[in-house]
Amino acid sequence: MMSLASKTMPGFVTIVVALLTIPKVNAQPANNRFFLNINAGYQTSSTNFSETVKFTLFLEEGDFSADYLVESSPIYDVGAGVVLWKNLALAVGASRFTNQTDVPVSIRLPHPFFFNRDRKISSTAPSLVREETAVHLQALWMNPINDRFEIAVFGGPTLFIVSQDLVTNVSHTEEYPFATSTVDTVTAERRSTSTVGFNVGFDLSYFLLRGTGGTKLGVGTLVRLSRASIDFVSKNTNILSVDAGGLHISAGLRLRF
Repeated sequence: MMSLASKTMPGFVTIVVALLTIPKVNAQPANNRFFLNINAGYQTSSTNFSETVKFTLFLEEGDFSADYLVESSPIYDVGAGVVLWKNLALAVGASRFTNQTDVPVSIRLPHPFFFNRDRKISSTAPSLVREETAVHLQALWMNPINDRFEIAVFGGPTLFIVSQDLVTNVSHTEEYPFATSTVDTVTAERRSTSTVGFNVGFDLSYFLLRGTGGTKLGVGTLVRLSRASIDFVSKNTNILSVDAGGLHISAGLRLRF
């Protein structure tokens, strides 16, 4: 299956080339060494994964399967950097989003009297949480179009710190003649880990005000694709590989000083 990164990357390359070749109109050399960006927006991409946990009951193997969906969610982003040489800059950014969803759980229970007579029931694990913090190290090429407009393209590594609620146990009750069973509780535990991936994107800025000393205040739009594969240790001590990051679009304040 083609990943989000492989499907999105050609479009990013086309956009970046187009942005870098926009002709400059009365653009003045940048005289602000430092910059600060503050954004709020949306992570537009979603991801899903599943896990099956096996157990032994009445001398037979049973299992429960949970299907997780990390949906599109609001995201917050802040970044700061310094111009190193001409249009080349180095920046550090941080973004964070939280997603909360109900997770469907399917259970296969062995029969207490008969072999190979599994009973299938279902339940829901309510309000399981996914939290994702990403720290982006970026090299930027800042391209002023004129005194008000500026385009920056960037890329670099990203440190992802991810927490995910995972279903770890399902308790049930049953009564004679044991044809059916009822789920009592679904238990989930928080798993946290980190890994390194990548980020690429572009930022469009429009400056509204110019203060003393050349300080500029404006607004802008950020488009960033970040991606990594992150591993959690599952209930069965297996490795559960999950996608982290995605495509996010945000807007906010721009400060140059």
